[in-house]
Amino acid sequence: MDGREVNMRLLSILHGVINRDQRIYLHCFRGDMEVFRAFTDAFPNTYVGYTHKTGDLTPGSLLALRTIPTERLLIETDAPYFSGPNMGPISSPTVVGLAARNVGMVRGESVNDVLTATVANFQRLYRLNW
Repeated sequence: MDGREVNMRLLSILHGVINRDQRIYLHCFRGDMEVFRAFTDAFPNTYVGYTHKTGDLTPGSLLALRTIPTERLLIETDAPYFSGPNMGPISSPTVVGLAARNVGMVRGESVNDVLTATVANFQRLYRLNW
């Protein structure tokens, strides 16, 4: 099963099992806009996370990253599982800036704008009042 099939299978499992208002976080999202829209149509409180690994996204996944509404976007490090340039063999939460930079480059946004938006989204997703 490819990633798209996995996402759509997950969506079919969630239908009827959880409330439409459930907040959902699609970790390390690599889907296209069709997958994103299918989730947000079914569960409007869906968020998607991206790591610094934007260079190996498919064209459909890159288009999704460019066009997903800012209020649904998150960044993540997936520490310690992803390595990268100047990071050593494992990732850490300290590479969140690299994720923000790479996501911002794809979206045409500054690191500061990506960080500001994703912190606000994180707070909404987890209902935090900092």
